[in-house]
Order: sequence, then C-alpha cells, then structure tokens
Amino acid sequence: MRLQWSEMQKQGIKPTQWTYTAKAKVESSVGAFEDALRTTQQMQAEGIMPGRGTWQVILSMAEQMERPDVVQQVSQALPDAVGSAW
Repeated sequence: MRLQWSEMQKQGIKPTQWTYTAKAKVESSVGAFEDALRTTQQMQAEGIMPGRGTWQVILSMAEQMERPDVVQQVSQALPDAVGSAW
C-alpha cells in the first residue's frame, strides 16, 4: 500500500476521503491499527473530514484490538465529525 500511495503522490494525485478510507481499511485489515489511526489523523490534518465509512473502519478495528479509549474518543467525536450524515 505504501508503494501505491507514494506513486500516487509522485504523479500529483491528491488523496480523497475515499482513498484515505481505503488506505485505513487496508492497514487495519493487516493489523496495522496505529497506521490506520495515523492515516485518519493525516486525513484530518489535510482538511479532509473522515466520513461514516472511515469511522466504521476505525471503530471496528478498535473493538477488535480491545481499545476502548479509541472507541470512546471516536464515539464522542462522531456528531461533530460527520454531522447530520451520521
């Protein structure tokens, strides 16, 4: 995934909410939970708001990794993070 991500950047392709979510999903599916969290943080730092799918990826992985701190943090942020779309 990192290779493809780097290649996209080299070609000037800017990530979108969808591509960030896909990256976080791949990272979480291989157990790279901290990477998935960093991806979500990077997404927000670049001004792209995580959508419902992004938060579902993070919450699902947090539950599997037994990280109630992350579940609580995301749950508290959800109304503000995704507004009425949630």
